[in-house]
Formats: sequence, C-alpha cells, structure tokens
Amino acid sequence: MHDDDRYTRQRRLREIGDGGQARLLCASVSIAGGAEAMVELVYLHRAGIGSVSIDSLSRPHDFPHAAAFHHEAARRHAAAAWRALRTIRDVAGVEARAAVAGGEPS
Repeated sequence: MHDDDRYTRQRRLREIGDGGQARLLCASVSIAGGAEAMVELVYLHRAGIGSVSIDSLSRPHDFPHAAAFHHEAARRHAAAAWRALRTIRDVAGVEARAAVAGGEPS
C-alpha cells in the first residue's frame, strides 16, 4: 500500500483500493457545463481523476434529491457533489448499493 501520497485514504477503502485509484488516475472524463461545473471539477480533481474537461454545450444530469435542499446554492453544490461521486464510483468500478431504507441505488 502507498502510505505517502494524497490518495492513501481512498486506497484503504476496500471499494477503491490500489486498482480503483489507478483507474481514477488514468481516467479522462467530461462534465457538463453550468453554474456548478467548477464544484464538480474540484471534487473530481481532488479524487485523483487524471483529466477533466468541461463541455459547455452539455446539460447536467437531473439531481434526484433536489427537493431535499431548500436553498438554491446548497442544491447546486449538492448536485455537483452527487454527480462527481457518481463519476468516481463508475470510473473506480465501485458498485452502487441500495439505500439504507431499501430504495434503489441512484
């Protein structure tokens, strides 16, 4: 295990591990432009995604949990974090789990 780099904590997660982190470092992803694109870009960069580009013509995916956020700024930030986590999960090869209440994975 690599104990001297910024991704040590991610590598320790059994869902990510060395293989998942290697996939993140080699990945090149494109995200939709919009008000929250920079937030999403920062999350992906800090997770170790190798290359991130912003497609200003693309529209972001709908955020299914938007109703849970009363303030627009919080809703946009949460939507960007949610999309970044989905991208990280998909690139690293982590399988989605059903919600605690037995709902469908999102």
